[in-house]
Amino acid sequence: MEPIQTAVVTVSDKGYAGERKDASGPLLASLLRKMGAEVVSQTIVPDERAEIERVLALLADEVQVDLVVTTGGTGPAPRDVTPEATRAVVEREVPGLAEVLRFEGYHKTPLAVISRGVAGIRGRTLVVNLPGSPRAVREGMETLAPILPHAIKMLRGVDTEHRARSETFAQSEGSVGDLRPTGEQTFAQSEGLVGDLRPTGEQTFAQSEGLVGDLRPTGEQTFAQPEGSVGDLRPTGEQTFAQPGGSVGDLRPTGEQTFAQPGGLVGDLRPTGEQTFTQPETDHA
Repeated sequence: MEPIQTAVVTVSDKGYAGERKDASGPLLASLLRKMGAEVVSQTIVPDERAEIERVLALLADEVQVDLVVTTGGTGPAPRDVTPEATRAVVEREVPGLAEVLRFEGYHKTPLAVISRGVAGIRGRTLVVNLPGSPRAVREGMETLAPILPHAIKMLRGVDTEHRARSETFAQSEGSVGDLRPTGEQTFAQSEGLVGDLRPTGEQTFAQSEGLVGDLRPTGEQTFAQPEGSVGDLRPTGEQTFAQPGGSVGDLRPTGEQTFAQPGGLVGDLRPTGEQTFTQPETDHA
Protein backbone atom coordinates (compact mmCIF):
# COMPACT_ATOMS: atom_id res chain seq x y z
CA MET A 1 0.00 0.00 0.00
CA GLU A 2 1.28 3.47 -0.89
CA PRO A 3 1.85 5.81 2.08
CA ILE A 4 -1.26 7.58 3.32
CA GLN A 5 -1.17 11.19 2.08
CA THR A 6 -2.09 13.17 5.16
CA ALA A 7 -2.72 16.79 6.16
CA VAL A 8 -2.68 18.20 9.69
CA VAL A 9 -4.83 21.22 10.56
CA THR A 10 -4.49 22.97 13.91
CA VAL A 11 -7.53 25.07 14.83
CA SER A 12 -6.54 27.74 17.35
CA ASP A 13 -7.06 31.49 17.59
CA LYS A 14 -3.96 31.99 19.74
CA GLY A 15 -1.85 29.63 17.66
CA TYR A 16 -2.86 31.40 14.47
CA ALA A 17 -2.06 34.81 16.01
CA GLY A 18 1.33 33.62 17.25
CA GLU A 19 0.34 34.13 20.87
CA ARG A 20 0.87 30.48 21.74
CA LYS A 21 3.21 27.87 20.30
CA ASP A 22 1.41 25.06 18.51
CA ALA A 23 2.39 21.87 20.33
CA SER A 24 -0.43 19.61 19.15
CA GLY A 25 0.04 20.00 15.37
CA PRO A 26 3.72 18.95 15.26
CA LEU A 27 3.01 16.08 17.68
CA LEU A 28 0.14 14.89 15.49
CA ALA A 29 2.32 15.03 12.39
CA SER A 30 5.02 13.01 14.15
CA LEU A 31 2.57 10.32 15.28
CA LEU A 32 1.11 10.05 11.77
CA ARG A 33 4.61 9.56 10.32
CA LYS A 34 5.27 6.81 12.87
CA MET A 35 2.10 5.15 11.57
CA GLY A 36 3.64 5.18 8.09
CA ALA A 37 1.73 8.17 6.70
CA GLU A 38 3.28 10.93 4.62
CA VAL A 39 2.38 14.36 6.00
CA VAL A 40 2.14 16.68 3.00
CA SER A 41 0.61 19.70 4.73
CA GLN A 42 0.58 21.33 8.18
CA THR A 43 -1.69 24.33 8.65
CA ILE A 44 -2.88 26.58 11.49
CA VAL A 45 -6.25 28.30 11.12
CA PRO A 46 -8.27 30.48 13.52
CA ASP A 47 -11.49 29.33 15.12
CA GLU A 48 -13.50 30.70 12.22
CA ARG A 49 -16.00 28.32 10.67
CA ALA A 50 -15.67 29.71 7.13
CA GLU A 51 -11.87 29.44 7.22
CA ILE A 52 -11.95 25.89 8.56
CA GLU A 53 -14.42 24.87 5.84
CA ARG A 54 -12.26 26.49 3.15
CA VAL A 55 -9.09 24.68 4.22
CA LEU A 56 -10.81 21.28 4.57
CA ALA A 57 -12.43 21.58 1.13
CA LEU A 58 -9.12 22.66 -0.41
CA LEU A 59 -7.24 19.70 1.04
CA ALA A 60 -9.91 17.24 -0.12
CA ASP A 61 -10.71 18.66 -3.56
CA GLU A 62 -7.45 20.15 -4.82
CA VAL A 63 -4.62 18.59 -2.81
CA GLN A 64 -6.64 15.36 -2.71
CA VAL A 65 -5.02 13.92 0.40
CA ASP A 66 -6.25 10.60 1.78
CA LEU A 67 -6.62 11.86 5.32
CA VAL A 68 -7.08 15.17 7.13
CA VAL A 69 -6.73 15.16 10.92
CA THR A 70 -7.67 18.34 12.76
CA THR A 71 -6.72 19.24 16.32
CA GLY A 72 -8.57 21.83 18.37
CA GLY A 73 -11.95 23.51 18.41
CA THR A 74 -13.99 20.45 19.39
CA GLY A 75 -15.15 21.53 22.85
CA PRO A 76 -18.31 23.34 24.01
CA ALA A 77 -16.76 26.84 24.13
CA PRO A 78 -18.52 29.50 22.03
CA ARG A 79 -15.71 29.63 19.43
CA ASP A 80 -15.28 25.85 19.19
CA VAL A 81 -16.78 25.31 15.73
CA THR A 82 -14.55 22.62 14.16
CA PRO A 83 -17.35 19.96 14.26
CA GLU A 84 -19.82 22.32 12.57
CA ALA A 85 -17.29 23.24 9.88
CA THR A 86 -16.44 19.57 9.29
CA ARG A 87 -20.08 18.54 8.97
CA ALA A 88 -20.62 21.32 6.43
CA VAL A 89 -17.77 19.97 4.29
CA VAL A 90 -18.10 16.18 4.46
CA GLU A 91 -20.59 14.26 2.33
CA ARG A 92 -20.88 11.19 4.55
CA GLU A 93 -20.21 10.93 8.26
CA VAL A 94 -18.27 8.08 9.88
CA PRO A 95 -19.73 8.28 13.39
CA GLY A 96 -17.96 5.19 14.67
CA LEU A 97 -14.56 6.90 14.60
CA ALA A 98 -15.74 9.81 16.75
CA GLU A 99 -17.57 7.43 19.06
CA VAL A 100 -14.55 5.19 19.65
CA LEU A 101 -12.36 8.24 20.33
CA ARG A 102 -14.75 9.39 23.06
CA PHE A 103 -15.21 5.87 24.40
CA GLU A 104 -11.49 5.16 24.69
CA GLY A 105 -10.78 8.68 25.94
CA TYR A 106 -13.34 8.33 28.71
CA HIS A 107 -11.33 5.46 30.22
CA LYS A 108 -8.43 7.89 30.65
CA THR A 109 -10.38 11.02 31.62
CA PRO A 110 -14.15 11.51 32.02
CA LEU A 111 -13.76 14.91 30.36
CA ALA A 112 -13.27 13.16 27.00
CA VAL A 113 -17.04 13.01 26.57
CA ILE A 114 -17.12 16.81 26.28
CA SER A 115 -15.37 16.60 22.91
CA ARG A 116 -17.83 17.10 20.06
CA GLY A 117 -15.44 15.94 17.35
CA VAL A 118 -16.82 14.25 14.25
CA ALA A 119 -15.43 12.25 11.33
CA GLY A 120 -16.58 12.04 7.74
CA ILE A 121 -15.73 11.62 4.07
CA ARG A 122 -15.49 14.17 1.28
CA GLY A 123 -14.80 12.54 -2.07
CA ARG A 124 -12.02 10.09 -1.20
CA THR A 125 -10.69 12.06 1.75
CA LEU A 126 -11.34 11.04 5.34
CA VAL A 127 -11.56 13.93 7.85
CA VAL A 128 -11.19 13.24 11.58
CA ASN A 129 -11.41 15.77 14.44
CA LEU A 130 -9.20 15.45 17.53
CA PRO A 131 -9.24 17.70 20.59
CA GLY A 132 -6.60 20.38 20.97
CA SER A 133 -4.42 19.18 23.85
CA PRO A 134 -1.22 17.22 23.14
CA ARG A 135 -2.39 14.50 25.55
CA ALA A 136 -5.70 14.10 23.69
CA VAL A 137 -3.83 13.99 20.37
CA ARG A 138 -1.50 11.24 21.61
CA GLU A 139 -4.32 9.16 23.09
CA GLY A 140 -6.51 9.70 20.03
CA MET A 141 -3.79 8.48 17.68
CA GLU A 142 -3.29 5.38 19.83
CA THR A 143 -6.95 4.59 19.13
CA LEU A 144 -6.90 5.52 15.43
CA ALA A 145 -3.59 3.97 14.37
CA PRO A 146 -4.94 0.39 13.98
CA ILE A 147 -8.05 1.63 12.16
CA LEU A 148 -6.92 4.29 9.69
CA PRO A 149 -4.86 2.14 7.25
CA HIS A 150 -7.80 -0.16 6.50
CA ALA A 151 -10.22 2.77 6.29
CA ILE A 152 -7.98 4.45 3.70
CA LYS A 153 -7.68 1.20 1.72
CA MET A 154 -11.45 1.04 1.52
CA LEU A 155 -11.69 4.68 0.45
CA ARG A 156 -9.16 4.00 -2.30
CA GLY A 157 -11.22 1.01 -3.41
CA VAL A 158 -8.28 -1.33 -2.81
CA ASP A 159 -9.83 -3.48 -0.07
CA THR A 160 -13.59 -3.28 0.45
CA GLU A 161 -13.97 -6.39 2.62
CA HIS A 162 -14.31 -6.54 6.41
CA ARG A 163 -12.39 -9.57 7.62
CA ALA A 164 -11.87 -11.14 11.03
CA ARG A 165 -9.58 -14.12 11.46
CA SER A 166 -11.73 -15.71 14.10
CA GLU A 167 -14.91 -15.74 11.98
CA THR A 168 -13.93 -17.75 8.89
CA PHE A 169 -14.77 -21.36 8.10
CA ALA A 170 -14.22 -24.02 5.43
CA GLN A 171 -16.68 -26.50 3.91
CA SER A 172 -15.73 -29.77 2.24
CA GLU A 173 -16.59 -29.93 -1.44
CA GLY A 174 -19.84 -31.73 -2.19
CA SER A 175 -20.77 -32.06 1.47
CA VAL A 176 -23.96 -30.97 3.20
CA GLY A 177 -23.24 -29.25 6.49
CA ASP A 178 -19.73 -30.73 6.79
CA LEU A 179 -17.97 -27.78 8.39
CA ARG A 180 -14.41 -27.36 9.51
CA PRO A 181 -13.80 -24.18 11.51
CA THR A 182 -10.72 -22.16 10.60
CA GLY A 183 -11.11 -19.63 13.40
CA GLU A 184 -12.80 -19.49 16.75
CA GLN A 185 -16.41 -18.84 15.79
CA THR A 186 -19.33 -21.10 14.95
CA PHE A 187 -21.95 -20.62 12.27
CA ALA A 188 -25.63 -20.26 11.37
CA GLN A 189 -27.33 -21.46 8.19
CA SER A 190 -29.96 -19.51 6.23
CA GLU A 191 -33.44 -21.05 6.07
CA GLY A 192 -34.07 -23.44 3.21
CA LEU A 193 -30.45 -23.36 2.01
CA VAL A 194 -27.82 -26.07 2.27
CA GLY A 195 -24.37 -24.86 3.27
CA ASP A 196 -25.22 -21.14 3.36
CA LEU A 197 -23.36 -20.27 6.55
CA ARG A 198 -22.89 -17.08 8.50
CA PRO A 199 -20.70 -16.53 11.58
CA THR A 200 -22.68 -16.20 14.79
CA GLY A 201 -20.02 -16.06 17.49
CA GLU A 202 -19.51 -18.68 20.16
CA GLN A 203 -23.02 -20.16 20.25
CA THR A 204 -24.48 -23.54 19.30
CA PHE A 205 -27.56 -24.02 17.12
CA ALA A 206 -31.17 -25.10 16.74
CA GLN A 207 -32.85 -26.36 13.56
CA SER A 208 -36.25 -25.19 12.24
CA GLU A 209 -39.00 -27.79 11.90
CA GLY A 210 -39.18 -29.63 8.60
CA LEU A 211 -35.94 -28.17 7.25
CA VAL A 212 -32.62 -29.94 6.76
CA GLY A 213 -29.59 -27.93 7.86
CA ASP A 214 -31.49 -24.76 8.78
CA LEU A 215 -29.51 -23.66 11.83
CA ARG A 216 -30.07 -20.75 14.17
CA PRO A 217 -28.09 -19.79 17.28
CA THR A 218 -29.60 -20.79 20.61
CA GLY A 219 -26.81 -19.98 23.06
CA GLU A 220 -25.10 -22.61 25.17
CA GLN A 221 -27.92 -25.17 25.19
CA THR A 222 -28.24 -28.53 23.46
CA PHE A 223 -31.18 -30.14 21.75
CA ALA A 224 -33.92 -32.78 21.52
CA GLN A 225 -35.66 -34.07 18.39
CA PRO A 226 -39.43 -34.77 18.15
CA GLU A 227 -40.77 -38.05 16.80
CA GLY A 228 -41.02 -38.46 13.05
CA SER A 229 -38.78 -35.46 12.26
CA VAL A 230 -35.53 -35.44 10.33
CA GLY A 231 -32.94 -33.26 12.01
CA ASP A 232 -35.56 -31.05 13.70
CA LEU A 233 -33.73 -29.93 16.84
CA ARG A 234 -35.02 -27.98 19.79
CA PRO A 235 -33.11 -26.82 22.87
CA THR A 236 -33.51 -29.12 25.89
CA GLY A 237 -31.14 -27.81 28.51
CA GLU A 238 -27.45 -27.71 28.95
CA GLN A 239 -25.28 -30.22 27.05
CA THR A 240 -27.14 -33.49 26.48
CA PHE A 241 -29.02 -34.78 23.42
CA ALA A 242 -32.20 -36.88 23.47
CA GLN A 243 -34.30 -38.24 20.61
CA PRO A 244 -37.48 -40.35 20.95
CA GLY A 245 -37.38 -43.90 19.60
CA GLY A 246 -38.61 -44.70 16.10
CA SER A 247 -37.42 -41.48 14.49
CA VAL A 248 -34.73 -40.91 11.92
CA GLY A 249 -31.33 -40.35 13.49
CA ASP A 250 -32.46 -41.65 16.93
CA LEU A 251 -29.67 -40.64 19.33
CA ARG A 252 -29.23 -41.41 22.98
CA PRO A 253 -26.58 -39.60 24.98
CA THR A 254 -23.62 -41.41 26.56
CA GLY A 255 -21.87 -38.19 27.61
CA GLU A 256 -22.32 -34.44 27.74
CA GLN A 257 -20.64 -33.09 24.62
CA THR A 258 -21.92 -31.68 21.30
CA PHE A 259 -21.75 -33.45 17.94
CA ALA A 260 -20.98 -32.95 14.24
CA GLN A 261 -22.63 -34.28 11.07
CA PRO A 262 -20.60 -35.91 8.23
CA GLY A 263 -21.02 -34.49 4.75
CA GLY A 264 -23.95 -35.66 2.66
CA LEU A 265 -25.81 -37.41 5.50
CA VAL A 266 -28.99 -36.36 7.33
CA GLY A 267 -29.09 -37.09 11.05
CA ASP A 268 -25.90 -39.19 11.13
CA LEU A 269 -24.17 -37.58 14.06
CA ARG A 270 -20.66 -38.03 15.40
CA PRO A 271 -19.28 -36.54 18.62
CA THR A 272 -17.02 -33.50 18.46
CA GLY A 273 -16.10 -33.46 22.14
CA GLU A 274 -14.89 -36.18 24.44
CA GLN A 275 -18.06 -38.29 24.66
CA THR A 276 -19.96 -40.51 22.22
CA PHE A 277 -23.63 -41.20 21.33
CA THR A 278 -25.30 -44.58 20.74
CA GLN A 279 -27.97 -45.34 18.16
CA PRO A 280 -30.45 -48.29 18.22
CA GLU A 281 -30.03 -50.85 15.44
CA THR A 282 -33.59 -50.38 14.23
CA ASP A 283 -33.13 -46.71 13.46
CA HIS A 284 -32.23 -45.17 10.10
CA ALA A 285 -28.99 -43.17 9.89
